[in-house]
Amino acid sequence: MMDEILEDEFSKEGTLKDGTKCTVRLLTSGDADLLYTFFQGIPREDRLFLRDNVSDRSVIEGWCREMDYDIVIPIVAEVGGGIVCEGSLHRERRGWMSHIGKVRIVVHPDYRRRGIAAIV
Repeated sequence: MMDEILEDEFSKEGTLKDGTKCTVRLLTSGDADLLYTFFQGIPREDRLFLRDNVSDRSVIEGWCREMDYDIVIPIVAEVGGGIVCEGSLHRERRGWMSHIGKVRIVVHPDYRRRGIAAIV
């Protein structure tokens, strides 16, 4: 159910603090190459703090292949055809915490402090 709602309605344009235009949209199954390239641009010392090993291409391919918007809502921001920010809302499915979620955002170093995380 969440799939149809999000896919039909989620895509927006944004403007960074410096005037750069970006597109914010849902991650799709065809985004594995773009997302892998994005994570390769994140410094190694920053990647150490991420929950998953994004240096492993199969991890990224798994994310893109096995999407379930009822559990994780993955969002990307693009500039010039490349991903510059990845964000996700991880929703609890059971129990007393089912109304709680966790937000994770990773921003490419070239786009930090420009307001892109706030747009995502």
